[in-house]
Amino acid sequence: DANGKNVSLKDFRGKIVVLDFCASWCGPCRKEMRSMLTIYNELKADDLEFISISLDSKEENWRKMLEEENLPWVMLWNEEGFVIGNEPNKIQRAYGFYSIPFIVLIDKEGRLLAKDLRGERVKEEILKARADYNL
Repeated sequence: DANGKNVSLKDFRGKIVVLDFCASWCGPCRKEMRSMLTIYNELKADDLEFISISLDSKEENWRKMLEEENLPWVMLWNEEGFVIGNEPNKIQRAYGFYSIPFIVLIDKEGRLLAKDLRGERVKEEILKARADYNL
């Protein structure tokens, strides 16, 4: 995180997690963050956590994005960077993506519920996940 602390997805067990993989140089990523801010403000609660993971190759680019976007959720940096063409990095292999923005929804037990979300689908999947827990 911005303070140099390592963060694990396990730290958020018991919450629905919106996990956003992005980069400062990715215009669609920045647009998606603004869309997610609207959803965050509408749905924020103790059972929901938003996390953006920057795949910038340079930490200073990520930190500049932090200042510019000023988002209220957890902002992390993966120092491996985004790999195009060659062997994908560890996080890209784990979640199976080769382009960004890439947004996934994880349930309270840490299971992947939905992936490759954008726009209103982010909100729809959060509401669906909450409904499943409130049955």
